[in-house]
Parts: sequence; structure tokens; C-alpha cells
Amino acid sequence: MSPSLIPLALVGALLAVSALAKLARPPASARALAWIVPRPSLRVLSLGGLVLLEAALVAAIVLALVGSISALPVALVVAALLAGAAGLLAQAVLAGRTGEPCGCFGAKGTIGWPAVARAGGTAIVALLALVPADSIAWLAVGVVLALCACAALAAMSLALAREVGELRIALAGDVALEIADEGPTVGIPASGWPSDAFAPADERVLQVAVFTSEGCAMCHRVAPAVDHLAKDPRIDLVRFDEVADGPVWAGLGVPGSPFAIVADPEATPFAKGTFNSMSQLESIIATAESRRSEHLKRGANA
Repeated sequence: MSPSLIPLALVGALLAVSALAKLARPPASARALAWIVPRPSLRVLSLGGLVLLEAALVAAIVLALVGSISALPVALVVAALLAGAAGLLAQAVLAGRTGEPCGCFGAKGTIGWPAVARAGGTAIVALLALVPADSIAWLAVGVVLALCACAALAAMSLALAREVGELRIALAGDVALEIADEGPTVGIPASGWPSDAFAPADERVLQVAVFTSEGCAMCHRVAPAVDHLAKDPRIDLVRFDEVADGPVWAGLGVPGSPFAIVADPEATPFAKGTFNSMSQLESIIATAESRRSEHLKRGANA
């Protein structure tokens, strides 16, 4: 394969991965297009059209690689479409939608400057197919790529330093936000639970309900913390999705996601709140344990 076709092959591989990621979870991928397709009834159709477009581009790239068609028009079309995608993502970022799902790679991609850079950079890579294979310009391309790699390493180092700083702040004592008017009333049995919400458990086990949404970026960030918490033998954890379990959300007055309610085996809430980290979720559980202990003591002394 000549040097001028290698960038086009890389772009084709990326487009194939993007199409397969969308097909892996069609419903979630369709919901991730909400930022650009407001009407839910059109999202599935839009998702299908987007996957077909990516498949057509991959097929055109394959034909160009084997010499059946000219690579130059294919590279121009692919670069133009990717540049357009970068422009749309940039508009979304400027409109304050950073962090929302973008549907770039199914339900996993999110809107942000990294997504803009990825789409724009891929467009530039596609344009490299226009550079003749024997051109000295490839030396310049190599130098530019090396500089970009250095810049990326510097950016990663800064991001890592920022994450470490945020982690230190979180470990210093992060408390979840509990508002009295949001969610069920603490200390009073709630009637909004489904009959099979909790598995049978002894009185020492706390029932933890976590409310999440598929399109919630923060929910995906805290998912590992929730999964880790579910392994605790002292906790019976159940999840409720905003769409699949809408009646439960409405019955309990859940304001948004991610949200947690900690109750006793009789489904009486003892703590609740919006959380965005492991420490905040643990603070809700700790509050519930303290309140429940005081409740049991008062019952024993009555």
C-alpha cells in the first residue's frame, strides 16, 4: 500500500468502528442523537441513515484501496463530511452542551472539544491521501505528527494532574445534596416502590436504589462506583432507569439523575440525594445508617 493510501485506510477503519458501535446498542445510540435530532420519532431513522452513510464511505474507501476507483474524490468527500461533523460539534459545545452524548461512537461518545478535535483531525488525515506517495511533504507530515504527539502527551499530563487534584478534593469529604422536597419523605414508608423492588434481606442490610438515565453523562461516570458498591454484602442495590422505570421515578418524586435513596428492608427511606462521586454516594449511605440507628434506638426506648 502506498504511503498516500495509508491515511485513508486508517480513516476507513475508524468509520467502520463507529458504525459497529452504533449497531451494538441501537436504542441507546438513537437516544444519543437527541442533540441534533430533537424529535424522538426521527432518531431511529436518522441513526439508520448515519450507519448506512458510514458503511457506504467504508465501501468506497475499500474500493479506492484496491484501485477500483480513484482515491482522490473519496478522500475529498470523506474529509468534507468529517469537517461538517466537526463544525456541528463545535456549535454544540459553544451552545453549552458539553458532556451530553453525541452518538459519534454509539452511546459512548460525548460532546466536547476532544470530539471536535477528533472529527477535524480525522478530516485532515483523510486529506493526506491527496499527497503524492513520493512527495517530500511526507517528511513534513512526520514532523507535524511528532509535534502533535508531544502536544497530546503534554495535554494528558495536565489532565492527569487535574484529575489528581479533583480526587484529593473529593477524598477530603464530599457530601451529597439532599433537598427535602425532592424524592420521598425521609422516615416515612414510601408507597412508590414496585412490589419486587428489593430482594428479601435481614434487618442489617440497607436497600440502596440508584436512579440513572441512559443519556446522562454523569451517570456513566459514576457507574463504576455503583458497580463496586453493589458488591458490598451489607447492601442490596437496585437500579431504576428513567425510561424503563418511569412510573417508579414519578411515584417517588425523583428529580433527576444520578439520584440515590437508601431505605431499610421495609422500604422506609432514611437518606436520599443527588450524587456525582463515590464519596457522595457513600455519604448518603452513612447518613442513612446514622438515622436508622437513631430510629431503632427510639423504638427500643419507647
